[in-house]
Amino acid sequence: MENTARNIYQTKKCIWAVIEKKGRSFFDKIIQLPFKMPVASYDIRRYVKGMMERISISTDDREVDLFYSLIQTSIGFNPRSMKRLFNTYGLLDIVTGSAVANIDDSVRRRVLFAIICAQMCYEKLYLYFNSTRIDGGIFYGTGVNACLILMNNYKVPDHKNRICMIDASKIYTPARAQNYMSENDIQTVFNLYSNYKDIIEKRSGIC
Repeated sequence: MENTARNIYQTKKCIWAVIEKKGRSFFDKIIQLPFKMPVASYDIRRYVKGMMERISISTDDREVDLFYSLIQTSIGFNPRSMKRLFNTYGLLDIVTGSAVANIDDSVRRRVLFAIICAQMCYEKLYLYFNSTRIDGGIFYGTGVNACLILMNNYKVPDHKNRICMIDASKIYTPARAQNYMSENDIQTVFNLYSNYKDIIEKRSGIC
């Protein structure tokens, strides 16, 4: 393979840089559907649900809403990008299904899909999290509430020129040693972001 690549690109020193660049383009092509279709001409939610069914993901309304929102706030609704996303997910689902233990399978699938969305749209953020140790105790013992700031240059049209601030300091599940965020708590925060509405209340945010 290396000799073939050298013949094609006529280089030795930069062979692996070329392979990485060309390889990504090559794999992008072979795992995406080569067609063009105006986004407005089809039901995107139905398309997402159909792709979820093809790879055996639960398609109840809550799951479809979650996957739809992840796509909307990351890669967008380009058919080729979505096809590539689901093909990538299908491959990695096989790998992580046997490699990841001690986690509910439905949670594993949601996390995997969200990670792929981040990797495809926010590569620098993905690389940062991938190289930085972030665990459940990262903010343990801090004297003030922590603040996470996420900046997005590729907002969907409805979110442009708006800032979403979510106060999640009261959204947690009490425990004796340390409070924690349950799956429902995380879903509550995610719903606040997904809805992106002007809300001011104790367990909510301001968008």
